[in-house]
Amino acid sequence: MKYFDKVHPVVAFTYFTLTISINMFATNFVHLFICFVSSLILRYLLKKEKIFYILIYTIGAIIVFTAVNMIFNSSSSTVLFTIFGFNITLSLLFGIKLSFLYISVINLFSCYSLIITSDKFIFLFGKIVPSTSLLFCMIMRFIPLYKRIINHMLCVSKCIGKGILKGQSKRKNIKNAMTILSAIMTSALENSIYTSQAMINRGYGLSGKTNFAIYKFRYSDKILLGIVIFSLIGFTLSAMEDISQLLVLFLLVMFVSPSIYILIEEKKWNILKSRI
Repeated sequence: MKYFDKVHPVVAFTYFTLTISINMFATNFVHLFICFVSSLILRYLLKKEKIFYILIYTIGAIIVFTAVNMIFNSSSSTVLFTIFGFNITLSLLFGIKLSFLYISVINLFSCYSLIITSDKFIFLFGKIVPSTSLLFCMIMRFIPLYKRIINHMLCVSKCIGKGILKGQSKRKNIKNAMTILSAIMTSALENSIYTSQAMINRGYGLSGKTNFAIYKFRYSDKILLGIVIFSLIGFTLSAMEDISQLLVLFLLVMFVSPSIYILIEEKKWNILKSRI
């Protein structure tokens, strides 16, 4: 169980908006490292991926980002050490900082896609900008939808002997590919017609409609939102007064609060299960 997906959409959206914004504009190495570690922990708790896979993905990404930065940003003159005659400059540290930033943002957006679903997004912005929120949700839906359709069409074409195979001639593969593309486009047009008919039947665009939502602000939501806002205020004041110790503390509290929430809920669930 993810637990964090039960949080009120306002709380979850506030958390991801603040953390992604802070992470994207952070420049301090310690701040980026906190964002990096906390995003990895949150991704592991939400997706329950294998630690080995997370480590391989993280180390590989750090190596790639660092190597690219060292290749294209070689203007630094401060030499840290030398390996096989090559001077390793401060661009190594800048590459690690950039890798922390990019991986943290990717992890946070990955967690965001799991928690903030289309119905939650429409709940948040449906009354303010109904057309824009619906259009955004439909666009975000297209990518996984057509990915499934393409995989389905490829499997069907292979089963009926009209797939794209290595042993076939190029002419036959091109002909089969055009057939698959035609089927995908036909499916896309049919889905658009079904969507428009469903919107008309549900009275989209008519005045006087009411909205239904199953989300309620619970006591735990208030506590979590209070912690995030309090951490944001403390982080802002510490940055204005240039108090680095408090700045790191408030940043740490803000970023790890969902992970602590998930662990507490998981512990409570295990205690309740043991009493059955």
